[in-house]
Amino acid sequence: MRELTPEQALTNLKTNSKNFLGTYPIAISNAGRTSTDLESNSAGEQTVYIQKHNMSRPGSFLGKKRMHQWYLYSFEHKQPKSNPMTGDINPEYTNFQAYYVPISWSDDPNPTWCDADNDPVIMITGQLSGCSFVVKDAGEGGELRTTHLQPTIGRPGGNVTGDALNTALKRDHEDWTVFGKSNFDSDTYIVNVIGVRDRDKGWQIFAQKRNRWNQQWTILDVAKVYP
Repeated sequence: MRELTPEQALTNLKTNSKNFLGTYPIAISNAGRTSTDLESNSAGEQTVYIQKHNMSRPGSFLGKKRMHQWYLYSFEHKQPKSNPMTGDINPEYTNFQAYYVPISWSDDPNPTWCDADNDPVIMITGQLSGCSFVVKDAGEGGELRTTHLQPTIGRPGGNVTGDALNTALKRDHEDWTVFGKSNFDSDTYIVNVIGVRDRDKGWQIFAQKRNRWNQQWTILDVAKVYP
């Protein structure tokens, strides 16, 4: 795995998306939201910070034990800072503009939709667990409307599971692209969805699946969400 600066990582993501996502694990923050307190947050263009994390894991080569270097790139909504408690140095990061798709409860009669046009060319949303990510075409110009719906199970008074939500969305909206529990097992995988707009191909949206419990740096699959 070749070390990339945040700027190089961003360029690679834009120009060779699937190869980058198949090589480098990513993590996307959800702007401070939790499964029980979805604070108000508008969709649309926001400043996002991509940060490089230097990681290592034990392994072996030709029978000799050694540490293998690897790199995780995270996408966050706040400027990374040094940690005075641990003495960590200021992390290496860069900021850029991206479309952000916030989370809405699945029983919200007016969920928040993100309208993605030509610019910026990156789209992010918080990590998927039992949620469903929804895409629908907004017009002939290549624009998309996207939303991120969270099942209500676990919330007081809520009883909609991720499986039920995903099944209902696909049943009731055949013209929508729905990526959720029927596409991955959230008990097994960490799933991050990210979109890149190509000048010729339009929006391409991918889901990177990683191990949830053991060897979380291991990328198991990069699935095409849209188109």
